[in-house]
Amino acid sequence: MNDKCPNCDKKYKGLLSQNRKLKKEYVNRINAISQKPQEGFCSNSDCIVSVADDITIRLNGTAAVLRTKIQPLFTSMPIVTAQQPLRWDYKTLSIVSGQSVTGTGIFSEIGSSFVDFFGGQSNQFAKKLKDGEDICKNQLRANAAKLGANAIIATDIDYSEVGGAKGMLMVCMSGTAVYVNNLVDVYPEVEANLTEFLSLSKELEKVSENLDFLTRIKSLSDKYLES
Repeated sequence: MNDKCPNCDKKYKGLLSQNRKLKKEYVNRINAISQKPQEGFCSNSDCIVSVADDITIRLNGTAAVLRTKIQPLFTSMPIVTAQQPLRWDYKTLSIVSGQSVTGTGIFSEIGSSFVDFFGGQSNQFAKKLKDGEDICKNQLRANAAKLGANAIIATDIDYSEVGGAKGMLMVCMSGTAVYVNNLVDVYPEVEANLTEFLSLSKELEKVSENLDFLTRIKSLSDKYLES
């Protein structure tokens, strides 16, 4: 039986060492996302933590590329306020929501002068609202994509001021994520971009799951190590 780690060649736990093996199920998962698979890893700081750091750097790069590709495709997922859109054959999946809080610094001024409503202050206010709405819509689309949805119906949006005199604008949006079976019939113009958006979203979700796993592995808790 090999008493050394195949990756770093350090001795496993024994009389002179407290070094412990990574459990086989986690070795397999590391190997599934690593470009340099090994028979095993251990709790030595130069071993699994170093390996996880290297993989994390690579996956963060992959995630950045995916986000760049996804960004222009967000609007391909339809968001409608209708409860039962005409001619839609769909399956309901789950509620989805999004929130945005933005500092404005203009609420008091808007309330103090009717003239401001038609001037520069109103333009700033409208832009803040639009930015908050766009953030919420993209959050809805991202959350819906995780559920396997391809559209959002029954969408509702609310606005409120938070933070008192600090002038913080909160925009909240919610809707129902659905899978539309005949989307090509009701929204033929979005089919190609939406298919790519959903495919890239799945890739990004998988990368995010792996990054979360690597963060947890680096804790070296007993859950991941053999006794």
